[in-house]
Amino acid sequence: MSNQQAMQRINAAKKAGHNIIMLCTPSSLPDFDEAVSNLSVRHQLIVETIRFDTENDSGDVYYHSTSKKWMFHVKGLDQLARAANIDWEFDITGPRKTKTDDTVCYQAVGFYRRELNNRVRLGRDCEISMKTTKEDLIYEYEAKAKKDNKRTDEQKREYIEYCVNRDFKFKRKHRMKTAASSAMGSVISKLLCLKTGYTKEEISAPFTVVRCMVVPDIKDPEMQRQVSMQMVAGVFGQRPEPLSLPNGAIKGRDISDAINVDHHTVEENPLDEEEFPPYEEHQPHEELFIPVNILQFQELDGQRQIDVLEKMIDQKGYNRAKLNAPLVEFAPEHLDGFFSMLLKRQDVMEEDIPH
Repeated sequence: MSNQQAMQRINAAKKAGHNIIMLCTPSSLPDFDEAVSNLSVRHQLIVETIRFDTENDSGDVYYHSTSKKWMFHVKGLDQLARAANIDWEFDITGPRKTKTDDTVCYQAVGFYRRELNNRVRLGRDCEISMKTTKEDLIYEYEAKAKKDNKRTDEQKREYIEYCVNRDFKFKRKHRMKTAASSAMGSVISKLLCLKTGYTKEEISAPFTVVRCMVVPDIKDPEMQRQVSMQMVAGVFGQRPEPLSLPNGAIKGRDISDAINVDHHTVEENPLDEEEFPPYEEHQPHEELFIPVNILQFQELDGQRQIDVLEKMIDQKGYNRAKLNAPLVEFAPEHLDGFFSMLLKRQDVMEEDIPH
């Protein structure tokens, strides 16, 4: 569905009297190129419509006799949350410690994403005291027993005791689930700006949820590069930061320019200069570094990657006749794949070489 078709559907829903839940502002979507660092992306409007049945016992909504309003069950709130793509921060969502053993607490932190993938975040917690729960049950069934004129006082006490114990056992067993449902339901209601109660006509009207999703253009080369980097980072971890000299360090071997030395007072070397070859001739041969993962391999330049692969071919005993072309003609992604294949092979030991 294009954005134009989505706007037509939104306008039609408004005219039909739907309950509109707008999680973005379609008329003020940012310019695509300026929105996300000049990458080729676009914003896609997502429109979903949900209907709730008030005639049958669907479990989505229920009638609250005290307020005489229709309210949402957890099942109905879950449908709206899925349509709005509400997610939870599970690192901080969960049970919380309480001061007493008969009290449980659950904290829920949810969010949804707007046009630029920024989050609208909200947290709620629910605390349930089993002592208060039992007192509420006693009060509830005592009020019911007073209206019953058919039972004697002894029968009323037995009725109250039986019902309170029955309901209290159930509530104590499921107290954490109840706290979690209440906390998450409160977050969903606040994020979607739902009313506390609806009339039958209001809740029977469809609920239309409008949200926005950032859709990248996978054909864009820069986007392909970033997606590849994210995939590699997800498997091998983040790319290490390049090493840098600390503040005040001086590059190079010759630091005489940085030291205040009187060159006229330095005693000249009395030995013949021929006995001391130039400094570079005494440098040990630099051993070729063999990366241990694909990230280290990608850090190398093109020629160094080829040198590494040449050495690994010898170490792994790979048959060069299987190469379809010289390594210098390989594309970067083919070099990466060839390196990963060689990395999985075992090194050839001396006893493995036939004599």
